[in-house]
Amino acid sequence: MTNTTLTVPTVQDIASRLMPAQIRFNGQERPLGEFVAEDRRSARERRSGDPLAIFCRFAAALLERNVSGASYFRRIDVFGRTFGAPGDPSGGQSGFARNRYFEGKLLVERDFDDEQAYRLLRESGYRYPSKGSATLVKVVESLTVPGFRWAQYLAEAEVKWESGFREDPLRTINGIGDKTRDFALSEFSDYYCAPDLHVGRMMARTGLILHGIGDPSLSTVDFGFIRKVIGQLARSTGWPEVSGGLSPAHIDRVFWYYGQDRKRCGATPNCEDCPANDTCLTGVHRTRPLA
Repeated sequence: MTNTTLTVPTVQDIASRLMPAQIRFNGQERPLGEFVAEDRRSARERRSGDPLAIFCRFAAALLERNVSGASYFRRIDVFGRTFGAPGDPSGGQSGFARNRYFEGKLLVERDFDDEQAYRLLRESGYRYPSKGSATLVKVVESLTVPGFRWAQYLAEAEVKWESGFREDPLRTINGIGDKTRDFALSEFSDYYCAPDLHVGRMMARTGLILHGIGDPSLSTVDFGFIRKVIGQLARSTGWPEVSGGLSPAHIDRVFWYYGQDRKRCGATPNCEDCPANDTCLTGVHRTRPLA
């Protein structure tokens, strides 16, 4: 048996090689770096945009349950055509309850209940409308309570990103877990990410996941583990203090866009054509055993 020394790459090593790669996403083929830059630019623009657009996207993201991206965007569309629209969203039921506002914009002219939420989710093609309706009602209630301020909420979330913003009242809503909440925040903030199978698989293959080994606070290789390792990797690049550092969302999106392309690093990695195969541990050692 021979000893082999593993040189674990840095996240900059991997990202810099992947950025120029041509990948296919949503019917387009472009350099990976363009998809990532557009993604994060859009997130920064959304955070201070129209309040109704913010609410609809954030609420739709909080309901994400491993469904297709098409369903997510359909929810945004249905919510956008419903919330803030004139008339009675409850379907004509009589009896005034109370209006609900988000950042000064009217969402609904009457109290929002499970029946209305169920109807919206069915219209948007949501896979779990019965379960999701109660969650959506609580989201509407939480984001329209007197005193809620979107900018203040976002600022607090970014200050507490490393601890996972445990104080977030949205985490107490049944149906909203850390990953769902983090995904919703990542649609507006570079501080958050929601690594999925594609991201975790690529971090394991490249060896970047080894940057989390030795931290006694990390005990299992699950969402929390990978999320924290991504945070450590972001810090290692100098982010957020250093210009050009890679944020958690940036790192997450690099691996997500590359990993979702089946011709790149899908279930079966295409190491031969990968621009990072000279530094990724799987690429370097794919033709020879480690022992």
